[in-house]
Amino acid sequence: MQLRLNGIKLLFLLTFLSLFFVVESYAQGQGDEIPKMRIVKVEPAPSSQIIRSSDIDNYDDNGELGAGLIIQSDISDLTIQASNGIIKQDRVANEWRVLVSPTERLLTILSLEFVEPLEIILRDEGVELESGKFWIIQVTGDKATVDQSVIFNIDPTEAVLKIDNGEPIQVTNGSHATQLSIGTHTLSIERAGYETRFDTVDVSSTNWNFQYTLSRLVRVEMSISSNPVGAIVYINDQPAAEGETPFRKYYFPGEYVVRLIKPGFVDLTRTVQLSSTNNTFQFNLPENSGFMNIETIPTDAVVTLDGQVFQETSNVSVQPGNYLLSITKQGFRPYEETVNITLRDTLQKNIELEMIKGSIYVSTRPNDADLELYRNGVRVQGWTKNLADKTLPVGNYELRARAINHDSYSESFTLSENEERVFTINLVQTSGIGSLTVKSVFSEAEFNLKGISSNNRLNMDFSQSPIDVQSLNYGNYILSVKKRGFKVVEKEISIRNSNTDIVLLEEFIPKSKGKAFFRSLFIPGSGHGYLGKKGAGFLYFVGSAAAAGFTIKSYLDYQSDYEAYTIAKSNYDNATSNFTNAFNEYETALKTAQESKNGIILGATVLAVVKGLETFSIFVQRSPKRELKRAKVGFNPTISGISMNIDF
Repeated sequence: MQLRLNGIKLLFLLTFLSLFFVVESYAQGQGDEIPKMRIVKVEPAPSSQIIRSSDIDNYDDNGELGAGLIIQSDISDLTIQASNGIIKQDRVANEWRVLVSPTERLLTILSLEFVEPLEIILRDEGVELESGKFWIIQVTGDKATVDQSVIFNIDPTEAVLKIDNGEPIQVTNGSHATQLSIGTHTLSIERAGYETRFDTVDVSSTNWNFQYTLSRLVRVEMSISSNPVGAIVYINDQPAAEGETPFRKYYFPGEYVVRLIKPGFVDLTRTVQLSSTNNTFQFNLPENSGFMNIETIPTDAVVTLDGQVFQETSNVSVQPGNYLLSITKQGFRPYEETVNITLRDTLQKNIELEMIKGSIYVSTRPNDADLELYRNGVRVQGWTKNLADKTLPVGNYELRARAINHDSYSESFTLSENEERVFTINLVQTSGIGSLTVKSVFSEAEFNLKGISSNNRLNMDFSQSPIDVQSLNYGNYILSVKKRGFKVVEKEISIRNSNTDIVLLEEFIPKSKGKAFFRSLFIPGSGHGYLGKKGAGFLYFVGSAAAAGFTIKSYLDYQSDYEAYTIAKSNYDNATSNFTNAFNEYETALKTAQESKNGIILGATVLAVVKGLETFSIFVQRSPKRELKRAKVGFNPTISGISMNIDF
């Protein structure tokens, strides 16, 4: 009995120990870390990755352009959620492109392969969302794997194999061997001209050899039309355009991204599935514009948006955006405002500009003169007699006055704010007879008096001063004076009184000997011509030209004669017979060359002598400055002139 009791206790102890080890093992198994998803890398996307602001599908419910997240992962069945909702989501291979609101703070990623979702607080990970720009987040998972050797046999060759959305594998010989973890994997097999094959395989120790044969595709016509027509067509984000609508072209069946662009309309991007039964696509392009309706007082004010002038301001179509509205008119305070024109909405503005004022006071002689005021070439107002007070907008004006038998008057002026401008106008009488007296510091010179108006053909020459001309019609004249050694004097004279006196003293400007010398260096004789001695200048020009011509001819003769001398000398040095004839030819050629050389020396010498005499002659000329100084000493402007009566 005692033995049986001990056996029962032993059995109970063994059972307890076995149960303990089972529970312990289970507890240890349960204590292992559960596989989780985790972030590998976070960084801003390259600047080339942008979100098109022209696509209306890229905006959130608040009208803000979305911010982008590119989720890259080796996990094939991700589901992505955002606390404020997702604007748009696309998947290409192992990348998920997600558009969210720029104010988004929390992103949740789920997968059937993992029990716990991955929650990403964006700011904690350093992600600063910004409209129109992308961030890249790389996500992976910690999974225990057991590798199995597998073989994929694919017909035809040169196919591209992707496993679990990984990197493309070129299967060049129709077979590809690799190591995969035990479990489920996704496959995609592509080759140009063949239907893409998608499959899910269960890899195990008994299921590791897979056979695939792709079906050949037949191209089908893709037909794209748009309203309006003429939109440029891009396929699959290729940089080059495929054509414009209406568009027809053959492609293999499959999924394509179609983008239509037309100036003045919103860019449109759509993903289409092309097949033999679904190959015609029609798109309506929304006009990329809002409207502007601007009414101004005064009505002729200039309206601009960002500097662009609008002649028409009623219901004008304008592309959406922020603009600087500017309304201006001379004489009024400018108006500026930053405005926002939104898609399909109308901006309505009614603006009255504030006038900036000034005043003018006008008196004339004679006081019955006719007055006119112009602004920018347009007549503003006209009146007769004096103007006591006139309030005007500030700006640029022209005041004109005229009266019978008087010169007209015109003056341009700028009227400033609160300015009181006074005009006193004395019109000059134009009808009448007057006299002219001209007294010159040089009594002997060539004087000419000429009328410059079409109805005044007076043209008179004088050789001596003083000059007294009677009975000249009122008007303008030109008095010209030529004096050797001095620059020509020209003076405009206005006859408006019974007696007009002109004294010519400081008007005479002596010509420079230095300038004459430099002129003669380039053209012989021109220095004397400049000083008024044209005869001497002509002689020096002829002499220099003759000496230079003789020198050039001698030089050309010398070149020819020297070449003949060289030949004759060579013949003489190398002669084996007829030494006398060779020597005579050598001696004759030497003499001829020497004569040509002497001609060069003679011509150059004569040219140098002529130039020396010309230079000497210039500098020994009587100084015009001294002549003017002596004339001023003896000049008496009170001497009476020569009296002449002119009968018109």
